[in-house]
Amino acid sequence: MEDLKDRIKAFASMTHGPEVMGSGGGFAGMFELSGYRAPVLVASADGVGTKLKIAAQLGHFESIGQDLVTLNVNDILTKGAKPIFFLDYVSFSTLDQHRMETLLRGITWGCREVGCALIGGETAQMPGLYSDEDFDLAGFLVGVAEKDGILDSSTIVPGDCLVGIPSSGLHTNGFSLVRHVFNSDEDPSVLFRQFGDLNRRLGEELLTRHRCYYPELQPALGSMKGLAHITGGGLPGKVPSILPNNVAAKFQRGSWTVPPIFSLIQSEGQISEDEMLRVFNMGLGMVAVCREDEVDKIRETSPDAVVVGQVVARNGHEQNSHATAGYQRNGSVKALVSVFDKTGIVEFGQKLVESGFELISTGGTHRTLSEEGGLPVQQVSDVTGSPEILDGRVKTLHPVIHGGILARRDLPAHISELETYGIGTIDLVVGNLYPFAETISNPAVTMDDALENIDIGGPTMLRAAAKNFPSVAVVVDPDDYGWVADRLAGEGLTEGERRGLAAKAFQHVARYDFTVAGYLTEESSATESLPENLDLTFRQVATLRYGENPHQQGALYVPTAGQSGGIAGAQQLHGRELSYNNLMDADAAWRTVNDFAEPAAAVIKHANACGLSSHEDLAQAYLQAYDGDTVSAFGGIVGFNRTVTAAAAEAMHPVFYEVVVAPGYEPAALEILQRKRNLRVLAVNSGGAELGGISLDIRPITGGVLIQTPDSIAESPANWKTATEKVPTETEMDDLAFAWIACKHIKSNAIVFARNRTLMGMGAGQPNRVVSVHLSQRIAGEKAQGCVLASDAFFPFPDNIELAAEAGVTAIIQPGGSIRDDEVIEAANNHGIAMVFTGVRHFRH
Repeated sequence: MEDLKDRIKAFASMTHGPEVMGSGGGFAGMFELSGYRAPVLVASADGVGTKLKIAAQLGHFESIGQDLVTLNVNDILTKGAKPIFFLDYVSFSTLDQHRMETLLRGITWGCREVGCALIGGETAQMPGLYSDEDFDLAGFLVGVAEKDGILDSSTIVPGDCLVGIPSSGLHTNGFSLVRHVFNSDEDPSVLFRQFGDLNRRLGEELLTRHRCYYPELQPALGSMKGLAHITGGGLPGKVPSILPNNVAAKFQRGSWTVPPIFSLIQSEGQISEDEMLRVFNMGLGMVAVCREDEVDKIRETSPDAVVVGQVVARNGHEQNSHATAGYQRNGSVKALVSVFDKTGIVEFGQKLVESGFELISTGGTHRTLSEEGGLPVQQVSDVTGSPEILDGRVKTLHPVIHGGILARRDLPAHISELETYGIGTIDLVVGNLYPFAETISNPAVTMDDALENIDIGGPTMLRAAAKNFPSVAVVVDPDDYGWVADRLAGEGLTEGERRGLAAKAFQHVARYDFTVAGYLTEESSATESLPENLDLTFRQVATLRYGENPHQQGALYVPTAGQSGGIAGAQQLHGRELSYNNLMDADAAWRTVNDFAEPAAAVIKHANACGLSSHEDLAQAYLQAYDGDTVSAFGGIVGFNRTVTAAAAEAMHPVFYEVVVAPGYEPAALEILQRKRNLRVLAVNSGGAELGGISLDIRPITGGVLIQTPDSIAESPANWKTATEKVPTETEMDDLAFAWIACKHIKSNAIVFARNRTLMGMGAGQPNRVVSVHLSQRIAGEKAQGCVLASDAFFPFPDNIELAAEAGVTAIIQPGGSIRDDEVIEAANNHGIAMVFTGVRHFRH
């Protein structure tokens, strides 16, 4: 304990200057105040709230200590004060020396950052008040200001600017709601997950340091009339508290960037925008009030400061807080609408007009809106003063259009420039592009046809609007018309919603450009070489509950171009939602059975076949597959390569399975399968092995991807070579062909025991082939007698042959090619085993 006291003293002394009197310790700290004409002491006391809970769960306390100092420093900064000394109070159930030392280190750093002395504190142990892990933390700060330097908000008048200085995140408010939204008290693992647009794990995001504004804003205090620290109560609660009664704050929607963490919290917790504004800072840690001509002085010391609104006269009927939360729109609002796909555009246009939008449009869209919809619409040419030229190739490519879209509303210079040139702002852009993909899908398409369907103005317009999403909304998907119209008719689109729409627009344009580039490149699909550059785009079609494990996120994506087949494009006919592992195993089942020309059934566990059989009667094929390993089959995935019959469905009924996948189902079979409420039933078409029209096997590795052509080589038994004195019988050769296909779909090192075109045992994923043979023999048991054996790669030593002979194997199929092939062949001859070399290896990792 004495050591801890010495370390605490050492920390405190690091913050001391000559103003601190005494060596510390005792009952009180002393500070000599000098150098001020008319000093006024300014004090603040505060704590970091339940952010402590998050820190305790993650074991990170330095930032909490810094936060304790910072939030008090920011509070006294609103009066124009300089921090001079700080005291802390820490209470535990039982003193945790490591935690205490870490907290004090953070407090020391916080004090040193602003030149403030840590002159005292109190540490308390209260076992009857706190549980074992709980603790509390509070701080008391004293600052000083010259009396005539205190910020005087009584001078604030209508026309003054509201200047926002961004926050670093949540700072220290709203953590009780955050913990409820993410249920982090009950499930701390959520803190280690990475969500959506966050570029780090949730816990790291939540513990982001409270931004300290004193070093940057102190030099600009002379340019300010008032300053608000946006903590509990948010913008509606804090900004009005510094305003005179005769004025209100009017914020401009979209003038600042709201960090992704706030959109995530709102989405996950289904929280109203009003509550978000009153609980969180929503991306603004400080709001300063100043004359318009003083804004640049604040930006000199805080380059990321933005004008977020202005002070207006209060009309007597509204409260300041309401004006703060309102985000009113100023003047008329304009929407530029230019779409090729006119689905739902008339109805959307009607709702926009009802919400007060003035519509601007081009060519065909203008005719649709004005003639079919009877809506008031301006031609783009009337706005620009320039006609459409070159057969419509140039319509919206004009400074009047792009200036109105790209102007930043928070920059007075931009607004002034628009006024100088008589350009009006455009607040909403609605567009989608020429149907290039549909055009080139026609086999008879000419290059001229393709070139005429390359959109130029559309992508430019969409990119401009998406770039300026803090001020402009962009809509490219007709499916978004409904909810966007509803939001615009009400409180308007949030920053997060506009950001999402912008991302969707950039994706829309990127996919379009990728399709054009791919067509013009004209890479021959017949070439045997892999592409020098590979560009593939996918769209999300399903959000999965989680990935392979609950702490991982998971989703299903399909190529953006063309129709998706295979498992990704399967139709779910029955059952609960599919999981990541369901899809992986269903894919393994589908690939396995589709390698057989005859009717086949497979039972899959962890992407390996534990049961597999081929028989002309599908029900019999299933029964034989199940009989191969009745223990492992429980909870597996069943795959068929033929339409499932009622008999096959009835045969499956007694066993619990997760998924059944097949090309189709007899009505009676489907009725039987649907008796099991949770069984997922998938119908799959015959295609879908390709990605974006390219048949490749793509595997991610750290820092890149590995690409190979699929293991789909055409093999014929006629090309196989019998390497032993004994030649396989016709029945053995039939079973060897079956086993060879089965082996191809088992993880390496792969060994398969088979008889009567049925898998009897398999060894998968072992680091050596001997262990795989042992596993196959153990699973097959007595059924190993008379089996054939398949190995996905050559036998490096004859020991595997000895084991096979002991198990009763009569014939073997393998690639051959070992330097000890002669020894392996000799061992097979000694045991009277036939052996076939295929010359093809089937490793599968």
